[in-house]
Amino acid sequence: MASAMTGSTGHRTIPPEKLAKVREAEMRASARIIGARVLWPGLDGAYLEDRWETRRALIDLIREAGADLVLTHSTDCYHPNHRAVARMMEDAVFTSSIPHVRTRFPAVRKPPALVLMDTVAGVDFQPTEYVDVTKVMAVKRRMLRKHRSQFVWLKSHIDTGPLEMMEAQARFRGLQCGVLYAEGFRPVLKHPLARPFRLLPA
Repeated sequence: MASAMTGSTGHRTIPPEKLAKVREAEMRASARIIGARVLWPGLDGAYLEDRWETRRALIDLIREAGADLVLTHSTDCYHPNHRAVARMMEDAVFTSSIPHVRTRFPAVRKPPALVLMDTVAGVDFQPTEYVDVTKVMAVKRRMLRKHRSQFVWLKSHIDTGPLEMMEAQARFRGLQCGVLYAEGFRPVLKHPLARPFRLLPA
């Protein structure tokens, strides 16, 4: 699991330096539930700028993980930093396999496949692949509840309850593909990212 940014500006009352630590602790607590490793490059600020330092951090995320598949945001997501990550990640997956582009970690053997995640509330996103998450919804709820500072922030900022939204969206995507709960995705099929097989679990 990886978060490009610290999220340090996303709260009305918690100051940025403290919030960055809170958000990292919440992500690590969530990851422990499934035994996932956390990669935390620590990019900070209210706006993710498209510059070499940012791109290098994204390339290093891929290289450090040794990734052969990257899940990232959609370029239609509501959050400007999510959209910025999506745009730069498409370049980063390609560049991650070029040995002479030097970063902290060695190049991966070939560009990993890239899959776009659903947007928040499913707005302007048409999945081409679905994953049945019915059996893991209890785990998803437990993981999401670890991000307590997000609950307060989103409720005060855009009057959204993350748990309720996650439940409603998973049910809606489930209805689309004939299961109780599902998540929607869309593989990026540009050369050389396409694969001749399904990338996600059924």
